[in-house]
Amino acid sequence: QQQRVAIGRCIVRDPSLFLFDEPLSNLDAKLRSRTRVEIKRLLRRFAITSVYVTHDQIEAIALGDRLAVMREGRVEQTGTYQELRESPANAFVAGFVGMPAMNLVEGYELQGSGLLVGPLGNATVPEDVALRARPGQTLTLGFRSADARLIDTASASAEMADGLWLSGSVRSREPDFSRHEQTIYIERGDHRVTVTAPETLAVQAGETARIQVPFASLYLFD
Repeated sequence: QQQRVAIGRCIVRDPSLFLFDEPLSNLDAKLRSRTRVEIKRLLRRFAITSVYVTHDQIEAIALGDRLAVMREGRVEQTGTYQELRESPANAFVAGFVGMPAMNLVEGYELQGSGLLVGPLGNATVPEDVALRARPGQTLTLGFRSADARLIDTASASAEMADGLWLSGSVRSREPDFSRHEQTIYIERGDHRVTVTAPETLAVQAGETARIQVPFASLYLFD
């Protein structure tokens, strides 16, 4: 009620700018969702420009026409959610935007022959991927969980050229019954990545998993 009253007080003063500082952070999940809808309806109705600060990506996506990702008081990138998710300016934005966050694996290097070498797996990449980096440059490899897929070892040899192959041990799995899928956590040494798979796929903790990431879905950060 205090949030509603505060917004109402501002509206009657006919403001040219609304400043919101995490207004829903102290509400429970159900009320937060309902109030978010109310705020969006009011802003659309009165056409008031607003700056809204939040750590909740769902709020940012639902309310914002344009988003700004900040780190230590500095704007790293601005754009629509789709632009930030698909074309992140750097590894920080890539790891911050998206649910789950982008997988980021440090310690990769592109060799002169177009061979991408790193701690989770190697591959000879096509020219358009190789042109994104300099030979010998230290890189951080990025890819989205939804873009990777678990591969049956028996069928691996026939598809080796289709993307980058990574392997590791299954640490745990997290089902999402509403979407009929699961998030699988895979580790190799100090590195961990996540893969989204159908909920019907049987995966056990401790077994070795191989995943494939299409070349078109790879991100390379310096």
